[in-house]
Amino acid sequence: APAHRLARIGSAVDGYTCVMPTDPENRVRFDSLGRALIAIMLVPSVTDQDVAVVQQAVLDEARAKGERVCVVALDISAMDTVNSVLLGMLVNLMTKLRLRDVGFCLVGVDPAIREMLTVTRLDRVFNVADTRADVEAFCE
Repeated sequence: APAHRLARIGSAVDGYTCVMPTDPENRVRFDSLGRALIAIMLVPSVTDQDVAVVQQAVLDEARAKGERVCVVALDISAMDTVNSVLLGMLVNLMTKLRLRDVGFCLVGVDPAIREMLTVTRLDRVFNVADTRADVEAFCE
């Protein structure tokens, strides 16, 4: 069996079919810091195709760590774009983690992205840690 899955996008109407890998390794990797799980985004922006893959990878990793994880921090320092796709993924991920009594925060937030979160008042929705070392404070 292949180490990754494949997704077909496109349609007969479009006249093309593209097979793309849905393995998360090129989109997100994981690190731990105490009881915090750090999900490090590796892409500069998130597309519709990335959302399900990244979200499932984060949820699977948190589930595998079990009760040792009290918060998941999404490190978006590699990202230069925040779009509606990313915002939707963040809200959905935060909601699913809360159902498991796991906190959620962002870390590595670029100043321009932080300003956008403030202007749109999303800074009231998402906890933002200044550094990875600050993430574990959200366990309390």
